[in-house]
Amino acid sequence: MVCKFEYTKFATVDSARPWIARSMVPIRLFAKSRFAQVLALVDSGADYSLFHTDYAEALVLTTDIGDHAKIRGIAGKDIIAQFHTVELQVIGFPERIKTRVGFTESPGVDAILGQTDFFMRYNIKFERSKGQFEIRTAKI
Repeated sequence: MVCKFEYTKFATVDSARPWIARSMVPIRLFAKSRFAQVLALVDSGADYSLFHTDYAEALVLTTDIGDHAKIRGIAGKDIIAQFHTVELQVIGFPERIKTRVGFTESPGVDAILGQTDFFMRYNIKFERSKGQFEIRTAKI
């Protein structure tokens, strides 16, 4: 299956470049018969899919137990993430995928889809010049 998405424009504080376009995709995270709908950044530079702990709370996931890991971000600082297995569904796709994602209290993280899990399940084609990107189910 293939879905195309438009880049989402966000305002900046730079008057010379007042807008920036990002590859955002609507998804749902499922755990414990609950779900959270999220607008997530498809980030080819991210090693892992990471979400703020607010989403873990919405899914009733405990963030003080489980697999913790230190992850180094773009700023060169470590953040702590606690990993849980959840189901993830890209809105527009019928299937849910079971995957491990990290939850962190880092204020710089809201919802990021990364290489280790998301990019292993989907093929992503960025067409920035056309203002769109494509997500295709990978054959695994």
